[in-house]
Amino acid sequence: MIGTIRDKFENILHLFPAYQKFCDGKSTSQEFSLFLDQMRDHLVAHGIPSDDVHYAKRFPPSVETAALDAFTSLALPDLTLPKDFRAMSSQVATRISNGFNHQDYHTYIYPEEGRLLLALALAFRPQRVVFLGSYYGYWAAWLLPALEVNGGEAILIDPDTHAMEVARSNLSRMYPLINVETISCPGESYLAGPDSGEFDMVVLDAELPRSHPDPSRRGKGIYFHLMNSLLPRLSRRSLLVCHNILLTDHINCAFFDTVIARNRNELGPFLELVSNEFGGLIELSTTEGMGVALRN
Repeated sequence: MIGTIRDKFENILHLFPAYQKFCDGKSTSQEFSLFLDQMRDHLVAHGIPSDDVHYAKRFPPSVETAALDAFTSLALPDLTLPKDFRAMSSQVATRISNGFNHQDYHTYIYPEEGRLLLALALAFRPQRVVFLGSYYGYWAAWLLPALEVNGGEAILIDPDTHAMEVARSNLSRMYPLINVETISCPGESYLAGPDSGEFDMVVLDAELPRSHPDPSRRGKGIYFHLMNSLLPRLSRRSLLVCHNILLTDHINCAFFDTVIARNRNELGPFLELVSNEFGGLIELSTTEGMGVALRN
């Protein structure tokens, strides 16, 4: 599988009236879930991982509306979107679709999540952004247009050397005027160095194998360690955005009971740390789940 998982779904489902009906807002999430259950064998036969059929039940009918509604629900002080955000996000989506070369990589970042990250960066106007677990730069491709508008620089950190090469190739070509630094090393190693500087926005999407010898670092448990290392380098006013914050099941699907239990276990220390430092993390019910926190 190469590219975005949402594109893979749409390449299969676009011929089915039930999918178009859902996207047009003419069917309920429950009806869409039943349709996906009926389509499971067909989707799996066409390369969709079985578990991801359940995540598709969390798709919003309109990705642009979902991003705007999520941003509005945050009600964060002093953060205002440009009036032409819908047009901007549509242009950025087209730019990424036409210009980003996934090479041999794929991503589970969904379109409403990319638009929401763009919205947050446009409203917050960061000057120095760090991506911890940046992978091959697809997250960054959604945020960098905000730096084109407002200025600032971005630093991408990931231990995967080839992924960093793919990120560098894409981002330098798509955003040649933005200062983007790509560094291949573990996030904790980078943050322990003397020259990492100060950041006012962090995008967190790292993950370690669940067989890692340190139980506290398994899966998304690494979030705590990265955030703990990052805190001394965060500006007093700073914005945190993190992926895979799925702690609430809003579609009543039993599959997510295990996911939520695992997430609460792995993310417990991280959530406590963010509560102490930021006043709490706001969970947004995107397809994979996102968390946002603002420290003033």
